[in-house]
Amino acid sequence: ILEKAKDAEMIVMATQGAGGLTRFLLGSVASKVAHRAARPILVVTAGAVERPAALRQIMVAVDGSESAERALKKAHQMAAPLKAKVLLY
Repeated sequence: ILEKAKDAEMIVMATQGAGGLTRFLLGSVASKVAHRAARPILVVTAGAVERPAALRQIMVAVDGSESAERALKKAHQMAAPLKAKVLLY
């Protein structure tokens, strides 16, 4: 995924939500991509893919770091055309 996405500005992927023994044995592809990606990544849960809803609020976890500030900027860029609120945590 990371090799194919080298020219992309953002990666969007779904997670199957596997847990327990399956996750232990196989790991989480979404988690591995998120930890290694050098670009923004949006991970959508399986339930959200099956029941899409209007995006009205985006929660951003901030800790005062430079990377959190960049994430906040990306969230605002995504929220603006959708007229969604950005919530800070």
